[in-house]
Amino acid sequence: MRYVDAMRVDPGRLRIGIATTLPSGAAVHPDCVAATHDIAGVLTDLGHDVGDEAPDFPFEEIMSGLQYLMAVPVAVDVKARLAALGRDVRDDDLEPMTRIIYDGADQDSAGDYVRALRDLETAATTLGGYFAHHDLLLTPTLGTLVAPLGLLDTTDPASLWQHAMSFSGMTSPFNVTGQPAISLPLGTDSAGMPVGIQLVAAFGREDLLLQVAAQLEQARPWRTAPVWPPVDRPSDDPL
Repeated sequence: MRYVDAMRVDPGRLRIGIATTLPSGAAVHPDCVAATHDIAGVLTDLGHDVGDEAPDFPFEEIMSGLQYLMAVPVAVDVKARLAALGRDVRDDDLEPMTRIIYDGADQDSAGDYVRALRDLETAATTLGGYFAHHDLLLTPTLGTLVAPLGLLDTTDPASLWQHAMSFSGMTSPFNVTGQPAISLPLGTDSAGMPVGIQLVAAFGREDLLLQVAAQLEQARPWRTAPVWPPVDRPSDDPL
């Protein structure tokens, strides 16, 4: 079935868990937590079974594996480009954060890379087990409110890493483990700024994400900027 057709199918009653603490154990901003619980109530009203069961995030495996799987491909690509240019890396070739990743890769061995792959396989399997008993996971998209311009400063690697961990800590695990996820503009904070809500599904269940997203869009339409040029759509089109 095409995804566009799947969105028109009622997913039935789904079991949905909630996670409102970052995988690192750090707290999520209260406005993001409140928005998540608000949407949990909407999902309950739609007939779904929503509970507070959160997965046991394999944080250490994700972080150790991610370190190597970021560094090694970056180093390979940079070295290939330098070889094509016939020179060594220069101070102004890379942003500071990328340079740290690049330099760190020279200390990594093939064994480190294989262990990283195994760590991430373990993480994917662990999170996959959660979806043996849950159809979806509901989380805030971000752990913090909308960041002011310049907060994620690539010229300050230590600050960038610190903020990134709290900012995108709910989304990055699934970039690594491969479970499909969708972020929906369903909430606002106390200042009226948007708060995203994330749904995560089991491997291969993108159809469930789209079906529930369509339900939520109907139940809680989100504000969007006007489309230009205007597009005529049937009144029953979930898009």
